[in-house]
Parts: sequence; C-alpha cells; structure tokens
Amino acid sequence: MMGWMAMGLGAAMMGSWTADADADPGERRGASVATKPPLVVTANATNQFRIKGMHCDGCAKGIAAEVRMLRGVAAVDVSYAKKFAQVAYDTNQVTQVEMIRVIKEAGYEAVPTRNRKEARP
Repeated sequence: MMGWMAMGLGAAMMGSWTADADADPGERRGASVATKPPLVVTANATNQFRIKGMHCDGCAKGIAAEVRMLRGVAAVDVSYAKKFAQVAYDTNQVTQVEMIRVIKEAGYEAVPTRNRKEARP
C-alpha cells in the first residue's frame, strides 16, 4: 500500500511537472524563474563582407547565427542570393578580424567590402 501511494504521488507530481514543462517559464505557478535583463548592444560601426562558399539559404542562416553569438554584435544580415553579409557592431567589444575568424571557422570565406564607423553621440 505504501508503495502504491508513493508511486501515485510521484506520478501525480510528474504529471503536473510535465503539463507545466511546456508552459512559458514565467507562467509556471509557484516557480521562481531568474531572468537576465536583455543585452542591448549599441552599434558604432558597420562592416560589409562578400561571402564565398555559400550554397543555400541554410548557409546564410548558419553564418548569421555564428556571427550573432559574438559579444558586441548588434545586428547581422546575411543574403545567400547576394553572397553578402552586413554586421552592425560595437568596436569596443568585437573586431572585424573576430568576425572573419568565426565565418571561416563555419566553413566560409569573408572578404571585407565596405566598413563604416558611426559617429559617437
């Protein structure tokens, strides 16, 4: 009998956890969810690259995802059709060399075409 009750309690707890697991963490009742404030990057420069080696839109999405993970990148736009990438970033946090390295590590070649430093307010 004790085993049955313990199993029933465990199943009930597991069932409620499973039901809540699909919910947004902030909506879970009674759950304490620590959230980080959104990271805001102020771009003070824009780099444009010609990208060599892309074969599809998936390649462009993969490059964008890798570059976006660099600290200091504010925005990334990669176009398979144009074989082109544009990156807005903070020069105090990331360099053009780091962007080229990440793109190369992903299996592509990035050739800088135009770079523009924004005026600081």
